[in-house]
Amino acid sequence: ISNNAQSEVDLGAMLGANFANVNLESSENIGTDTRSALAIGLFTNFQANEFLSLQITPMYIQKGAKGSDLSFSEFTADYFEVPILARGNFDLGIIKPYVLLGPSIGFQLNSAVTSDGTDITDKLSSMDYSIQFGGGLEFELEGLSLFGQFTYAYGLSDLNNDGNIEFIDKMYTRGIALFAGVSIPFGKDK
Repeated sequence: ISNNAQSEVDLGAMLGANFANVNLESSENIGTDTRSALAIGLFTNFQANEFLSLQITPMYIQKGAKGSDLSFSEFTADYFEVPILARGNFDLGIIKPYVLLGPSIGFQLNSAVTSDGTDITDKLSSMDYSIQFGGGLEFELEGLSLFGQFTYAYGLSDLNNDGNIEFIDKMYTRGIALFAGVSIPFGKDK
């Protein structure tokens, strides 16, 4: 049993890596490889009760994929993304594991898609909706917490929604993100 009081709100920052890829539906059987990219953000965790909270995480995240054949060479994209995740918290004393689940909306800041050396960026959708799930471990210290977190993002938006890229029928983002961060609790209960 933990003697630590529960904060009402945690504010923090996180830095990590996104191991991004895309799911392509194409008659040409195009292969892709993972792109390792940057992810950095802030978050606010609103505590509803001892177990449940809401984590909102505005972030800058890089997505994309590398092509493994000639028709698709590379897709890179930078997004401002806002995951809104339900968080289930488990209190084990100084170590607090948690699970995450919820939607995310991404606004494309810039992108580049190359096919046979031709840039086809203007043919992509600028919004990316996804479902995220994951978990983490929080280490509560005096006045702050350190944490490690992972999420898996399953893109729901067809980035080729107008069918503008001839050799791709549909294109969805995927990604595994690993983060480390720090948070500060505010509004502790007595």
